Amino acid sequence: MLERAKYYSDKLMVRDCYAMRLVMEAKGYRDLPDVIKNTTLSIRDSKLSDKDKMKRAEEVLLDNAYFEQKGRVRRNVGQSIEIIREVSQEAATKLE
Repeated sequence: MLERAKYYSDKLMVRDCYAMRLVMEAKGYRDLPDVIKNTTLSIRDSKLSDKDKMKRAEEVLLDNAYFEQKGRVRRNVGQSIEIIREVSQEAATKLE
């Protein structure tokens, strides 16, 4: 479960970095962190105006797919916590 949560979390991070790259280019930032510098925009997105790059960044972060991935992370983390609770309770019961 935690491995799946990490997988979806990593996918979200890629989206986050993509949106950050759009914003940083639109705002004219030159000193980019390596993780953002190494994020490549699509040809279409790289040709957008600054205003449209900001709009595109919002789309990347606010679309249904983003929230579905966040939900997958939460569900998998929640399931992992529940398994840990169950195992801990079983261990505590055996010690009694």
